Order: sequence, then C-alpha cells, then structure tokens
Amino acid sequence: MKIKFFFLLCACTLPLCAQTKTFVERYTYTAGRADNENSSRALAFHDVKKALLQEIGVYLRSTADTVKIGKASMLPSLTKEQMRSILAGITETRIIAENWDGRKYYIKASASINDEEVSNAIAAIADNRTKLKDLESASQMADSAEAMMDILREKVAQEKDKNKRQEELAEYISASKTLSATDWFQSGYNAVRTRKLDNGILSYKKAIKLDPKYTEAYNSLGLAYYSEGDTDKAISVFRETIDLNPHYSRAYDDLGYALVGKGDLDTAVSLFNRAIALDPGDSYAYDDLGHAYVEEDSADRAVPFYQKAIDLDPNDSYAYDNLGHIYFGKRDTDRAISLYKKSIECDPTDSYAYHRLGMAYYGKGRIDKAIEIFQQGIDANPYYSRAYDDLGYAYAGKDSIDKAITLYQKAIELDPKDSYAYDDLGYAYYRKGDIDEAMKLHEKAIRLDPDDSYGYEALGRGYIAKDSIDRAIPLLEKAIEIDPGDSYAYDNLGFAYAAKDSIDKAIPLYEKAIGLNPRHPRAYNNLGIAYFKKGNMDTAIELYKKAIALDPNYSGAYYNLGLAYDKKGDTTKQIDYFKKAAALGNKNAQNWLKQNGHTK
Repeated sequence: MKIKFFFLLCACTLPLCAQTKTFVERYTYTAGRADNENSSRALAFHDVKKALLQEIGVYLRSTADTVKIGKASMLPSLTKEQMRSILAGITETRIIAENWDGRKYYIKASASINDEEVSNAIAAIADNRTKLKDLESASQMADSAEAMMDILREKVAQEKDKNKRQEELAEYISASKTLSATDWFQSGYNAVRTRKLDNGILSYKKAIKLDPKYTEAYNSLGLAYYSEGDTDKAISVFRETIDLNPHYSRAYDDLGYALVGKGDLDTAVSLFNRAIALDPGDSYAYDDLGHAYVEEDSADRAVPFYQKAIDLDPNDSYAYDNLGHIYFGKRDTDRAISLYKKSIECDPTDSYAYHRLGMAYYGKGRIDKAIEIFQQGIDANPYYSRAYDDLGYAYAGKDSIDKAITLYQKAIELDPKDSYAYDDLGYAYYRKGDIDEAMKLHEKAIRLDPDDSYGYEALGRGYIAKDSIDRAIPLLEKAIEIDPGDSYAYDNLGFAYAAKDSIDKAIPLYEKAIGLNPRHPRAYNNLGIAYFKKGNMDTAIELYKKAIALDPNYSGAYYNLGLAYDKKGDTTKQIDYFKKAAALGNKNAQNWLKQNGHTK
C-alpha cells in the first residue's frame, strides 16, 4: 500500500553515494539572570545549529550550478528562511563537545551533507506545500520562542517586583522548552525521513513532553507510528491531535487514511471531507478521497479526486502515481508509465513511483528497462528497502539468482520486518534447489505477517517438493482462506491432491486457478495431466496446447503433449513434440530420444 508521507533523500553512507562534506561550528552562550543550565543549552544548541544551517545554505547556493540531479537548479529561488527551514529537517546536528561552567554554555557541533542528495531533498520539499509548511512552521515557532526569550530576559533583569519576576521566569523557561521542542521536532522529521523510525518516534515524544500543545509534533508522531506499521497507535495519536486542535485539518486527513487501512471507509470519507472543509486547498485530502474509493473497488470514482488534487498542486507526485496505478489496473500500461514518469518528475525522491514504473516495464517484458528504473530508485533513496527487493526480483527474472539473493538480503538488512523480502529470498533459494532454506525464510515471513498468503502457498509448495503432501494441503488451504484470489495456491492444491491420486478433487481446483488467472500456463498443463490420467487425450492435448500458447518455452508441456500423442498412437507427433521439449532442455524427452535412437 502506498503511504503518502514519503521518505525523502538523505545524506548517504552507502558505497554507491558520493563523498560527504562536513561543516563544524562553535558557539558559547553567556547565561543571564533568567537562565539555568537547560535554557542555556537550548539557546547554545539552537544558535550553533543556525550557524551550521546558514553555512550549509551558503555552500549549496555557491555550488547550485554544478548540481545536475533532480530539480537542484531551483535552489537559488528559495529564500534564506526557506532554505534554513528545509535544511533543519533534512540534516543532523551532531554534538562534538559541550561544557557548562555555571555561567557559560559552550557547544561544538557538526553536520554532514552530500551535495546532490541534499539538493534533491530540498527541491522535493520545496515543491510540496505541506512538507514545506511543516518545516517553515517549526522554524517560525523556534524564532518566535527565541525572540520571546530575548524580551523576557531583559524584563527579568530589570524587574523589581518579585512575583512578576517569577511569572516572567516561568514564561522564559516555557519559551526555552518550546525552542528545544522545535529542535526535537526537526530531529524527528529527519529520522523518519531516513527510515530511523524508532529514533523519530523518540524525538517527537521529547518534543511533546517539552511542549504538550505542539500540534504538528503529535500528528507527526502518528505518522511515524503508521509508517512503523502500528496503525492502532497511529489512530489513537491522530485522535489526540484532533482533541488538542480541532481546526488542524491534517489530523482529520491522516486519521482518515489510517482508517482506510482498517476498512472503515465510510468514516474515512467523512474525515477527508472534514479536512477539505477546514482547508479547501489541501490536495492531500483529495488524494486520500481517491484512495478511499480505490480501496472500495471504485477506481473510476477515484479519478476526479486525483485530478482535483493535481489542479490544486500540479507537483502532487502522489496523485500522478495513483492515477497511473488506476490505468495500470485497466491494462493501459503505456498511459500508466507516462503518469509514473510525471510522478518522478515532480518528486525525484518518490521511491514508490520508481517501484511502480519499474514493475510496469517488467510487466511489458522489458526487464532490462525495469532494472534501470529500480537502480534509479536506489540511487534516489538508498534507504528504501523495497527498491533492493524490486531489483532482486528483476534479476531473478533474468535467472541471475545469486545477484537477486544479494539484493534481497540487502532489503532485509534495511528493513528486517519486510515479509515480502523474506518471501522473495525464499523463492530464490527454492529455485537454487535449497528447499530447506527456502522454507525457513517463508516461515520467517509468516511470523512477521500472519496474513502472508504467499508465505503459506510457498511453504505448501516446499512440502510438495519434499513429498510431504499431507503437510502441504492445510498450508495451501490456509493460503486460499487468506487470499481466495490466489490462483497459484489453487493450482498447487490441485497438484497436491493429484499426487494423492485424487484426480476428481484436483480438476476443479485447476479450473478455479484458470478462472482466476486465464494466463496461467502451469494450471493448463496440470489440468491436462489430470485429464491424461483419466484417459481423455483430446482434452489433455487441447490444454497442453493452451499452456504452450501462453509460454512457448514450456518444455514440460511439449513433453506431455508428446505423451498424449503417443497414447493416441501418433508416433510422428510424439517424436516431433519430444524433440521440441528436448531442445528446451527437458531431460525426460532427451533421455527418451537418446534411448530410442532419435538423436543425431
């Protein structure tokens, strides 16, 4: 499922990325009468961070002409305030040294960037109204808190009335907490952006503890929980956000999106409409209305909402991406590809658009082009685990299994909770003939996702390969229970019953597989075998030929066709089809031809 809060480009430590540049600044804050150690640190840290961001901004502007990736050429058009706001959310300020002597707070800090990656991230945020607004709001909040502290510091220094001075001191400390809260918010934003979700959640919680009325921090915490897969916690936090600020449209939108995932479409649609009423220019809410109708299997109803989102924000990559997916579902692959490309043009860091574009090319049989797109997705965001899984899938399609395994393992390293990657890695080992390792990986996938129908189907297939038919059958039935549309599970269940000589049970299962997927050559072949065993050669021949029409390189179907003609007494056709099977590598056909003197 596509998540609308994307993980943008980050400074990279992977070998494929360019060398990073590190900036270092120092700052000493001299405490006033109103200060304590915490307020002094808050100001020292904030000011050293501002100095680093300013230095990075100047550097990026000076090198903008040499940056050729994405939309980096737009950097000079940003104001200094916009540049600082964005950089605060996409860089990490690291403390090198700090010291408090009771009067002065000293901090030495650094920040590291990769020119091209950070430039692309800046461009992607600058093109997104909502993301830019979040980061600008945090910077403005920090500036306001710092300005308030300046005013209150003077008041406290001059105030003669003890009670008033205590009130002003309390306001001063509150402002210092707000200042620190914005720094934690920005730190959380960058952590989530770089897929360090646990760190992001911790940072947002610290921001909320410092400022319990920080609406954006609450909502961002909900998004982080959602990204981590904890939808129930996300829903709870979104509701807290609405209670805190009933006029914050984003919380209604995000709560609705989470409820779509829980199947509560009516409530979700109501929440999206509430978000639009509060902010008629919110393109995300229209996007999500479209998403709700897609989930309701009403894709045609979704189209005008995605189009409205694009009208409101011509750079809404999400809307282009999902429109593309609708047309892909309508088998209008060329139009889908055009829309996916537009999505990437709007946001070169939108990892999911690369995923869908690559899969569209893969579906057209253009595997080399798919590999190119998936690699671009990795270059765009080296932290997006699905990109490595996709690339592995493409290499597996070229029978480069060892390379695929390496890429699946990288996907798991980046996201150890990715059940898809474990399943794909399991299938790769299955293709290498290592059934035991494959089954261990599928079992791991099921532990991560108990509703992983493919994992059950693959385990069942593994037990068939190990001749443990009785163990295979309940697993395949479980796969069908979870996903009644899984044609492969029906096909394998039919195969399992056929292995037990329960042909009459196998036939309707093969027919169900074909009904679900009329382009399933293996199901036609297996159904042909079933009719062969029942002595119905004409039906078997017809089914084998359908399998071959779908897959002209299906050696087993050619061999089975030869066997059927042998039963009909047509030796000429038998040998002809055996030769075709042998040419495609079928060992049974090759052995028969050799033993019967039909080889050169």
